[in-house]
Amino acid sequence: MLPRNSILRSVPNSIVPLQVLEIGAFVFSTDVVAASFRRIVELASKFGSDLNAISDSDRIAMIVAAWTIVDHVHAIREISKAKMFAKSEQAVAFKTKYESATLLRNKLDHLASNIPNLASSTMRRPPVFGVLSYFVSGPIIKGADGIPKIGGGEIVTLMAGNLTHDTYRLGMANPIGRTIRLPVSLFRFEAFDQALELDAMVADLERFTRILNEKFGAAVEAALEAKSKESGISITDLKKSRGGGLMAAVTIEFEPSPVFPGEH
Repeated sequence: MLPRNSILRSVPNSIVPLQVLEIGAFVFSTDVVAASFRRIVELASKFGSDLNAISDSDRIAMIVAAWTIVDHVHAIREISKAKMFAKSEQAVAFKTKYESATLLRNKLDHLASNIPNLASSTMRRPPVFGVLSYFVSGPIIKGADGIPKIGGGEIVTLMAGNLTHDTYRLGMANPIGRTIRLPVSLFRFEAFDQALELDAMVADLERFTRILNEKFGAAVEAALEAKSKESGISITDLKKSRGGGLMAAVTIEFEPSPVFPGEH
């Protein structure tokens, strides 16, 4: 969501550590949401509606990615309470709109203590461990006006865990009147009595992130310019950062030892 050269990824040393950590928490969670959503889309694009081709490990991987998104949308809502986000309309709107992520996260965190109640409940609800639904676009056809169109598709629903009751409520991706992206879109995740529309959430988070990047960047530029005039330190020096996203590889050597079957 954020470009590699974003100031949010390389905050100047002159910014106080509290803000650096708050920004870091926001950036990390947005990166995790983006990577997890990308993984879901990649797997759904690979299998489409061919359910026989979806392995148990891939099905679980998609559900796990959805739960990971839930965790980090909750984290974004929490960090949005920080002072630096206080006047952000986007932060308030995002926090309000995606309360379901926090409710989902809390319900899973307290699952062990709630199992007796869930087991005895007669309420129709989604399977406890989650249901992921998405729309697979059908073939593109040329309309009478010559414009390519989509006339339908398939709705795929994947779940995790065992069914323990006779009836459940399974929400499905609904393409009617909505923007469809090829080849798969309209991802919806449900668990307990809450749902999270993943496509809409990612679009809102991208917008929130873009605006934050622009506003924070402008604010930092203004603050550094003022500090440069006051201190005589060049803006270039004030912009220096301790860096982030570091990677390292270390080469080691040792006495050669035999390799046995199954160990390589």
